[in-house]
Amino acid sequence: MKTFKTILLTALLLLAGGGVSTYASGDSAQHIGQEVVQQAVIIVKGGSVEIENGSDSEIQVVVYGITGQVVKSLAAQPGDVTVVDLSAGYYIVKAGNVTRRVVVR
Repeated sequence: MKTFKTILLTALLLLAGGGVSTYASGDSAQHIGQEVVQQAVIIVKGGSVEIENGSDSEIQVVVYGITGQVVKSLAAQPGDVTVVDLSAGYYIVKAGNVTRRVVVR
């Protein structure tokens, strides 16, 4: 009986559309309800980090060193790609609501 209830509940959730949602880490959009919220994309290229601001508002970008000290802080304009030149090392980049660990070689 317990298995039947579990199967029935799962089927109802899937039919109602509230059961399963997926979000890949490489996506630049997150679905919240019916609204699509654009996020920043952080990419390491050579000795720099590129931040693509996919939102329609300015976002704050903060780069932290391995000790937690702020290395750089700047604002990324909507729709622009901001390039931050860094020396080789490990960093944490926070761009709006997205945070990534990066290695610059």
